[in-house]
Amino acid sequence: MKTADPPFLLMLNLHPAESNADILDRMRLAKDARERGTATNIVCVIDTFDDDPREIEDIPEARAFVRRLVALGFPAYLDLIPSADPRLNGALGAAELICMAAGKFPLPAGAVGPAMVDELNAGIANARRIATAALGPLVDRRGR
Repeated sequence: MKTADPPFLLMLNLHPAESNADILDRMRLAKDARERGTATNIVCVIDTFDDDPREIEDIPEARAFVRRLVALGFPAYLDLIPSADPRLNGALGAAELICMAAGKFPLPAGAVGPAMVDELNAGIANARRIATAALGPLVDRRGR
C-alpha cells in the first residue's frame, strides 16, 4: 500500500512579541516535521510588518527579532533558501535569517561566493548546535 505524499509546506508564522518559550515551541513543531518527514518544506514568515512599506530587512525591530531567532537556533530546521522557489514568495529560510541577522540581506546578485558559503555553513552549524542543546538531536522517525 502506497502512503500519501507528505504535505508540501509547514509555514511557521512568527511574531516579534512571542516569548523565547513560544519560539522553542515552534522549533519543536519544525523538528518533529523533519524527524517524521511530514513536510517537504519548512519555512517561516514574520508577521506584524505587512503594513510597513519598508523591506523587512530595513525595519530595525524585524532585524532585532531575526537576531533573537538565530540566537535561539531557529534556522536549524528550516529549508535553506525558500525565496528561490516562487511558490514560497515571502517565506524565509535558514540562509535568509542568518544573512539578515548579520546585516547581509538581501544578497546582491552574484554575491554568493566561497566566503559567503563558508559563512552560511558556519551559521547553520551553529544553529544546529544551539537547537540540539535545547531540543535534542534530530532522529529519523519516518518508520520506513
